[in-house]
Amino acid sequence: MASNGFPSGDFFITNVRSGLVITAVPGGVKTLGSANNRGGDEITYTRTAHPQPLLTTPLPSGKNGLQGWYYDTSDSRNLLVCRTKFDVRGRFVLQAQENDWPTMKGAGANGLSAWKMEDGLISSDTDEPYFLVARSDEEDGTYTLDCVQKSRLFWPQFHENTKWEVTPFS
Repeated sequence: MASNGFPSGDFFITNVRSGLVITAVPGGVKTLGSANNRGGDEITYTRTAHPQPLLTTPLPSGKNGLQGWYYDTSDSRNLLVCRTKFDVRGRFVLQAQENDWPTMKGAGANGLSAWKMEDGLISSDTDEPYFLVARSDEEDGTYTLDCVQKSRLFWPQFHENTKWEVTPFS
């Protein structure tokens, strides 16, 4: 183990109940606006959106790069970092959001979420921790990744979907 319950090296994070893995998918392109130049041509201003963490079916070796993570303990930051570098902006880390779905931020940003894993639970390493859960949608049988306070871990939509396992990347 590297630290705080996570192994060293690259790994998958799998929800025990659903069998789905946390995957970082490219965020796409956002249009910021457009303007016409002096020649009358329209110029569209865009930016690449941050990747988004989702729960997906595990993919076979060689096609699963977006599903791999590593635990970065440099500078005592304890970050969950996606092993895939998406673009020139560098690597992205999993970020806890208060009672909301997690997001991803650039690894060099300030105020990033430190994580720990204990007894199969993954939580932000703070005074008031937020836990990763796979939220089950009873109507269509799908799952979404969510961050909840400890008091919500036993709510019906969360209580069976709180356990995670970490498997070395292959």
